[in-house]
Amino acid sequence: MSLNLVLTPRAGSFDVDAIRQWLDARPDTFEDPHAANTYFICGFPNVAVRDYDQRTTDPTWFPRACVAYVTADQVVLVQERGDDSDLRSSMDFLDWMVQRFDCRVRIDGFADLTDKIRAQGVPSLYPESVRTAPLPWAGSLIAIGFFQELPHGDTVGPSLEHSRQATAIPDEPALVRYLESGHVLRRAESPALDMLEFHEEIDLGLPHQLTDGVYVWPADLPYYLHKYHVRLPRAFVVHARRNDWRVPPVDVATLPAFEI
Repeated sequence: MSLNLVLTPRAGSFDVDAIRQWLDARPDTFEDPHAANTYFICGFPNVAVRDYDQRTTDPTWFPRACVAYVTADQVVLVQERGDDSDLRSSMDFLDWMVQRFDCRVRIDGFADLTDKIRAQGVPSLYPESVRTAPLPWAGSLIAIGFFQELPHGDTVGPSLEHSRQATAIPDEPALVRYLESGHVLRRAESPALDMLEFHEEIDLGLPHQLTDGVYVWPADLPYYLHKYHVRLPRAFVVHARRNDWRVPPVDVATLPAFEI
């Protein structure tokens, strides 16, 4: 069941900033670079990063995902193009909305579902395959910075060239220090080179896999962030800020295995 839903406040208006903060913290969700307050819910963090990269490059292309259109007067949740993984995360968003706000929920243009949700809960709107499933990234480390151009990167990951920006992102120095402070998850044997400076070999050291227990990244990512201001997933920035820009202690031996 992939219902398109409209949420409206019973009185006053929605707190758009609070809604944005919740969505920005989700690793499988991103704000449309071409439309403010429009969020794509992609199910998997790596899919969100890839889709953001493609959407940025080609404004005519749209991800196959659930979409949340957020305004103070209403939130429209379009789910007709979502698969089970997208819907699982969309269900979380809907559940948070009805817990956070006194609002009405209706099928777009049709029945009011508010009373059903009160009696049976938000999961009652979704098939069993969605409501009983864990979040797709539960129990896994979330990869960032494994750009497809890197020898140790992900061939279907984001483009390093497309991710570079002309100016520093907010809190960049704190993010660089955070990334440099990661715990070594897996050691590399071959040194990394600057893949954007082909006219000279710049040795970046060994690109070990580093982690904070939630995310994992290659050790050359802080270099690319500092020099080229590469774009990082907003959810990671929110995560690092919530950690007060300090990587917490982690028992690496207890973390799940990670492979590109």
